[in-house]
Amino acid sequence: MKREDKIMEKLKVCPFCGTEPVLKERKRGQGKYAIGCPNISCFLYLPDDVKKSELHNYTWCYGKLEDLITAWNTRVKE
Repeated sequence: MKREDKIMEKLKVCPFCGTEPVLKERKRGQGKYAIGCPNISCFLYLPDDVKKSELHNYTWCYGKLEDLITAWNTRVKE
């Protein structure tokens, strides 16, 4: 199993629309990982064609993958 597949298995669906999230990675800089929803109608929309240099503009950006997974999977009522 590829690393990306293992990571995606750990992630819950989008808390707003239930769609599988998308994960983007930059090779350098802070906010190395960004996560969002591929559903254009969703509050957490992250375009599939977003440039890696633009990832820092997204709210769900993290330097560590573990932090991203923890934050994304946190739900208020759980």
